[in-house]
Amino acid sequence: MIIVDDRGGSGGTVAAQKRRDALRSRGVDAELGRLDYGDYAMVGNGPQGDVTIGIELKTTRDIVSSLRSNRLMGHQVPGLVEMYQRPWLLTEGIWKEGPDGEFQVYLGSWQTFSAGSRTVRMSDIEGWILSTVQLGGLAYWHCALQTDTARFIAGLHRWWCEKTFAEHRSHLVVYHPPPDRALFTEPSDFVKMVSCIPKVGWTRALAIEKATSGSFRALMGMSMKDLQGIEGVGRQIAENIRLTLHGRQL
Repeated sequence: MIIVDDRGGSGGTVAAQKRRDALRSRGVDAELGRLDYGDYAMVGNGPQGDVTIGIELKTTRDIVSSLRSNRLMGHQVPGLVEMYQRPWLLTEGIWKEGPDGEFQVYLGSWQTFSAGSRTVRMSDIEGWILSTVQLGGLAYWHCALQTDTARFIAGLHRWWCEKTFAEHRSHLVVYHPPPDRALFTEPSDFVKMVSCIPKVGWTRALAIEKATSGSFRALMGMSMKDLQGIEGVGRQIAENIRLTLHGRQL
């Protein structure tokens, strides 16, 4: 479940209800509640059990107000960090840099904001966000529209709640560059596997295949001297091969 703060930030209770309903429309169990810090809160599956996630939402007007008051860094960020194990800052709005570096926001038309008598610059906004997330220790995401915000928070909820933490494996990948197109033919399984040995690569793997007739048994039985007799295989690469195959130099 996601708890949506019933005060709705600068938008009030009506805004909170709309944001709750937007999450429900995406199949997420969401309810209004009172949060000491953050606009959204949930509990997910962490590496050692439950983990608390809190999201502070800042619309464009909220951000400009925060530039004046320093309330976010002085009060809200410390509270988020203390209350939640995974705190987030989420900003919302359609922005661009104007011709003179000013911060422009689309609200039916492009508008420029001021902080007191000074025009707000895009660099002010970027600096404010960077300081907040880097110094405050928050994760960060930006959404252009309210519908994007609902989609992101629903996706965050699914990530944390639909799987155990250990089931997230998309980061466990090994990059293996493709063979040179000059090979034209699909490399054998022998070549593919040998090419993964550190510093071997496709060209040396082909030479090793030729020297061993593609036999792992033959490769396993080769001495350091035998390996260095293969074209392109020097001492360091021969050592890599031996360490990979045998776990030690022989």
